[in-house]
Amino acid sequence: DWLFFGNEVKYEYAKEINEKSFKNTPKILSSNIKTLGMEDEWIVNYNDLQKRGWKYYDNSMIMFLRLMSLVRPKEIVIAGFDGYIGDNVKYAEASLQPTLAKDDVQVLHNEIAEMLEDFVKANNKKIQFKCITKSPYQRILENE
Repeated sequence: DWLFFGNEVKYEYAKEINEKSFKNTPKILSSNIKTLGMEDEWIVNYNDLQKRGWKYYDNSMIMFLRLMSLVRPKEIVIAGFDGYIGDNVKYAEASLQPTLAKDDVQVLHNEIAEMLEDFVKANNKKIQFKCITKSPYQRILENE
C-alpha cells in the first residue's frame, strides 16, 4: 500500500487525521509539497506529472495517472473519482473542499474530462482502467 499526495493541504490533513496509519504507510509526494522526503517518502518531480494547457491542470488523480503511466501497470482500478458536479462534491472535511465559483466547478469538471481523454489517447490503450465506484469519467476511462 502507498499513499499519493499532489496537494499539500490533503497531505497535512492525512497526517493529522490518522497519525499511526500515515506514519506506517509509505508515501509518494509531488515536489510541490516537499523536495526532500522523510523515511518512506518518495518525491517525484511535480513538473513530470503536469501537462499545461488547462486552468486546473494539477488535479491529483490526473497527476497520479501520469505517474502510473511511467510505471506501466496493465490495469488501474479506481474508486472515489466522483467529480465536481452538482451534489457529488463531498469531502470528509470542509477544509478540503475546493473554493470554486459555481461556473468554475463546471470548468474544472470539463477540464478533468479533457485531461483524461488526452491521457487515455496518449497511452494508446496500454493501460486498462476499471472504476469500482460510479464516476462521471467512467466512459472515458473504460473506453465505453
